[in-house]
Amino acid sequence: MKLRVILVCTLLILAASPSFALPLCQECNSVTLQCDDVPGAYERCKYDASFHCYIAPLDRCSPTLTQSTVLTDWEVASVTIHRPAAVPAQTSAPAAAVTATPRTVALK
Repeated sequence: MKLRVILVCTLLILAASPSFALPLCQECNSVTLQCDDVPGAYERCKYDASFHCYIAPLDRCSPTLTQSTVLTDWEVASVTIHRPAAVPAQTSAPAAAVTATPRTVALK
């Protein structure tokens, strides 16, 4: 049950601030006119109608400090929880019922 609560809270936080869904920040290479993945880039690189790159400073992007993991690099792991089988409870008769002796009742 605790695992479900933790999982739901984590998913709600990721949905509220999906930084993993932002495009990665890139540098515009002025020689090749292509967007390059460079660690430390802090601006978003885009292509115009003539397929030349330009910097869009007002667009949000996820900064690349190191070689980052994108959403396609994730693998799903499954978790299986097994509960031990219930031990059957042994019931015994009360001590008074075991030692009881039959009595005869005289009818009048």
